[in-house]
Amino acid sequence: EQLNESEKKVREAVIVKENFMANMSHEIRTPMNAILGFTNLLKKEPLNEKSSEFVSSIQNSGESLLEIINDILDFSKIEAGMMRIESNPFSLRALLHSVQTMFATKIQPKDLSFKVNIETSIPDLLIGDSVRLTQILVNLVNNAIKFTDRGGIEINITADKKTEDRTEILFSVKDTGIGIPSHKMEAIFERFQQADEDTTRKYGGTGLG
Repeated sequence: EQLNESEKKVREAVIVKENFMANMSHEIRTPMNAILGFTNLLKKEPLNEKSSEFVSSIQNSGESLLEIINDILDFSKIEAGMMRIESNPFSLRALLHSVQTMFATKIQPKDLSFKVNIETSIPDLLIGDSVRLTQILVNLVNNAIKFTDRGGIEINITADKKTEDRTEILFSVKDTGIGIPSHKMEAIFERFQQADEDTTRKYGGTGLG
């Protein structure tokens, strides 16, 4: 009875924590969106060089914070079993083109190459969750750019197993960045863990795993 009671308390504590994380993320996101909105408006005003630099710093910091908030919100959704996978038709090549376009301006300052290689046998029209697929690719490519100073990023898409009405597709994102030591491979899949202690200070991010 005592064991059942303690397990019940643990479950309740987990639910309270998940609800708190979800609510907190939503509450923080609302003023953050307002800050970024007004920052964008301010950028359009006539500013001197120093003011323009300050506004850009506010925007970059705000966007980084919003990314962390979105990460925490997704994390709490997954833990609460609220992440739904949709099943709709979408164009794979159009999706990949939009991902490339999204990062075009981000890779320019670093002069990185960005290639997408897709096996010709893979059909263009697929049925699946294009929103989640985009989100995964965006997270991986974003990380690849963050940790890569020279060289480039490559997305490779190959057909793994095929039947008449089903195709298993393998996506891989490769970069020429700092890499991860082999003994740290397991740790990075743990929540809030990163390869090195100073990763957050140097590159940002929460290490959600």
